[in-house]
Amino acid sequence: MAEDRRIRFTKSVLKSSLIELMQEKPLAKITVKELCEKADINRGTFYAHYKAPEDLMESMREELATGIEEHVQQNLSRHERLQGIHALEKALEYIAANQKLCKALSKDPGNTAYWQHFIERIYKKYLSNWLVSISDSPWNDYVYYFMTSGCLSVILRWIGNGCDATPREIGRIVINFTDRGMSYFSE
Repeated sequence: MAEDRRIRFTKSVLKSSLIELMQEKPLAKITVKELCEKADINRGTFYAHYKAPEDLMESMREELATGIEEHVQQNLSRHERLQGIHALEKALEYIAANQKLCKALSKDPGNTAYWQHFIERIYKKYLSNWLVSISDSPWNDYVYYFMTSGCLSVILRWIGNGCDATPREIGRIVINFTDRGMSYFSE
């Protein structure tokens, strides 16, 4: 069943207000009272939809991850999705279009695990076919962790810099670093 227009509006205002507050302080320090004041709604309305600001943030995280995956699926052919660079560029396009939320998420230390999980999802779903196979290497786990952490660091830096480069440029940086690093194992 579709949500009522008023409910969608209320949730939208709460999300915008939370993003604004997260520009000033971490999620853990944001109270329901100040969130409701910022959104200009009463606390009862907030509690009709969420238990705490963390619940609202969790719904925003899931909405972002789902939105990115849907954007990649809708804008690429199956063949293109199997080519890591195209999938990564589309994911980065969605991040750039949702820059305020992504910046709030990247600034808050409580979201580090979210970003790591997100990057792992992207790697496993879209980049695993592209990467050079190193399944016989005893270092497989270390290499995978290095790649995902490096990718995450580049993307978070890009978000922190206001998405100052194009998604294509950042995608190419990540793919080139990964490709060159993986070439060590194919020698």
